[in-house]
Amino acid sequence: MSDQTALQSHELGQYTIGIVADSAAEQMQLRAVVDQLGQKVSYALTPDQTLDSTPLSPSLWLVVSKDAADVFDALVEWSESPIFIAEDMPSSDDGLIFQQWSQRLQQKLSKALAAAPTAVESDQTAADVMQETWQEVWVLASSLGGPEAVRVFLQHLREDLPVSFVYAQHIEENFDEMLPGVVGKHSSLEVTYCGPSEKLRKGVVTVIPSHNPIMVNAFGRIDYLLNQSWNKPYSPNIDQIIDNLAEHFHDRLGVIVFSGMCDDGAKAALAAKDKANIPLWAQAPEECICAAMPESVIASGQVDEVATAKVLAEKLNQRFFPATEF
Repeated sequence: MSDQTALQSHELGQYTIGIVADSAAEQMQLRAVVDQLGQKVSYALTPDQTLDSTPLSPSLWLVVSKDAADVFDALVEWSESPIFIAEDMPSSDDGLIFQQWSQRLQQKLSKALAAAPTAVESDQTAADVMQETWQEVWVLASSLGGPEAVRVFLQHLREDLPVSFVYAQHIEENFDEMLPGVVGKHSSLEVTYCGPSEKLRKGVVTVIPSHNPIMVNAFGRIDYLLNQSWNKPYSPNIDQIIDNLAEHFHDRLGVIVFSGMCDDGAKAALAAKDKANIPLWAQAPEECICAAMPESVIASGQVDEVATAKVLAEKLNQRFFPATEF
């Protein structure tokens, strides 16, 4: 174990890890990685065993499998825990390659664990998670010119709205983490950058990372899909985000399309509109720095509200508090 990994291991709290691997030999190799981090393996399963619906809740699932996508789908159906999908394990016969893989895994796992709930916290039941006080989830979709529009929008929202916001902004990697400070400066809402194991919360605007795809499960927990990429050509891919949320919250989902230079988000938003008649709003094109993104949904004739960022905020206030005055 490297000095850096040893330091990370020392700084970590105590967690429980659930392992999913294709063979007993691979499970043993992963146990060794977890042991070197000073953590405890609570469950070791094969992909077939994840099809069980037994509610197991380790602090984090570590998945190394050729069927990782199917394992992920199975786990999110019955487990609330965040899921770490690692790159394929090389043969232990390739000594140096295997050692380098193990060190990379230890470092990434340390970061994921640092953001994961502890074993005590992860004993939360599905019923507890579903008792969130938010009533609806609204996607704020934007690209070029979006941050200024979203800043104005958030500035005029009531802090007691029973809404969880997901902010998807096309932006270069490393600049996305600056967005909470840019758009939330004058807002009464909490604006936060999405880390692993985040969850949808009332009155919180969650900024989706541009460099790492995420998946929201039926309980509102957000997991990083490590070693994967957003569907090209967009980062983040807004269609991908809306499709994911619509799968679980189709009757509690809303979408607002702000300034942007493409049509990302239009396909998924209109599909959700057709299927569940979700509220679909757009920023007025004349106010946008680039109107292509809102115009892509307005052209469908299915947009419910077209207005300035300020007026859209006031209309959302009125949606939950009809007596609110402009």
